Amino acid sequence: MIWTVIIGVLAGLMAADYSRGREPSGFALRCVLGVVGAVLGSLVGEWAGYYRSGAALGFVMAVIGASLLLTVFNTVARRRAR
Repeated sequence: MIWTVIIGVLAGLMAADYSRGREPSGFALRCVLGVVGAVLGSLVGEWAGYYRSGAALGFVMAVIGASLLLTVFNTVARRRAR
């Protein structure tokens, strides 16, 4: 579980670099969204049978999950700001 948190923080920081546009979120929120995305990405990947727990593909899924979560968050935050 601790590795998922560490990977999630790293994935959140990496996903922030890959997400489009300027983010209305700060460092802490990116890290939290990265952890949530990592957990969801890991669970979905394992549930779908793409890999087993601890595989290197889990990091890729964590980055994808964090990136999707950040993109959705940014879209909602921008629409609320209008």
